[in-house]
Amino acid sequence: MSIENEATLLGRSDEAENASGPIQLSDTTPTRLIESRGNLYWSSNPWVIEVQHTSKLDVSAPTIYRASKSSQPGEEVALYAEEGTGGEFGALTFAKVEDEFYGYFVANYPGMSQIKRIPLGAVTPSGGADVLPPPPAGLPATIGFGDLVTDGSFLCWADSGGIRSMPIGGGEVTTLVPGTGFARLSVLGGTLYYVDGNSIFSVPTGGGTPSFVLGTRLFPITALYVLEEQPPVALADRPETPGPPIVPDVAVVWGRADGSVFGMFHGETTTYQEPIASITVASVYSTEGRVLWYQQASPEAGAAGGAPKVLMSFQGVTTTLSSNAENAPLYNRLDVMADEVAAYWTWEYVQKYTF
Repeated sequence: MSIENEATLLGRSDEAENASGPIQLSDTTPTRLIESRGNLYWSSNPWVIEVQHTSKLDVSAPTIYRASKSSQPGEEVALYAEEGTGGEFGALTFAKVEDEFYGYFVANYPGMSQIKRIPLGAVTPSGGADVLPPPPAGLPATIGFGDLVTDGSFLCWADSGGIRSMPIGGGEVTTLVPGTGFARLSVLGGTLYYVDGNSIFSVPTGGGTPSFVLGTRLFPITALYVLEEQPPVALADRPETPGPPIVPDVAVVWGRADGSVFGMFHGETTTYQEPIASITVASVYSTEGRVLWYQQASPEAGAAGGAPKVLMSFQGVTTTLSSNAENAPLYNRLDVMADEVAAYWTWEYVQKYTF
């Protein structure tokens, strides 16, 4: 279904805004994606390419790519590729350390994971990435393809044994929350927000006592983003079961396994999407008064649940940014993000939608 047809069926008047539709920014298939002020960075793996049969560039090894937000397909730069290790690259993030920007990413190997660091302004030869913490310390458990986030002082992630943090330059790994099954992470200032089943909690990135933020009555929370701006006013309010008021000027946006999307600011909950049968929300984001989310078929629905979609709520209007069953991604980690001018997400290639 085209974006124009989707808008018509929904009774929208936003065809002009959607006329151009999403555009392709890369010739490589992303695994995880992150944006900075002027660039996009993503990891790519040969197994994704093999499944998708789409990459135009040769991706023979796990690779970290960089491209400007105005780049053309094929202009992406391979900052780091790792030949012959059997590794797979997952989530990535970046931080400024002593006046230089570094990229940090998860590298998974049989039976172990590492966090690696490379400078973002240069190409690093294979095997030349820094390992954090430096050998022989190592990480306590495997990470897989979950989130890696930073507040500029600490790196935070969830692995098979709990939620951990480590100083940005490497050092001792701290267990923030022991346990398994933690979903998405989001960081704001010196606080990490995380999902545990039907609830969202927060904990200081350097260690401390977790605090309850909010909980839902029925369905697990599957996507989370925390920001410093108030989400836009939606058409309807559907309060869930909020806990104590959130710290002033901190907003939370989340999606659930029933396809619903919510935002909360100063204890007030707004519904951006009501529950949809056989749909789960994989990723959410908010900026400049917009709330964006990436939804896909629930695991039990499979292909019958329909193709993944990227949607946006802005000034009370919900717009479908992308829905293409033929070229839908076949992997689980689906990222969506935005700046003041456009949205970006992982699809068959890296995609962009200009507002």
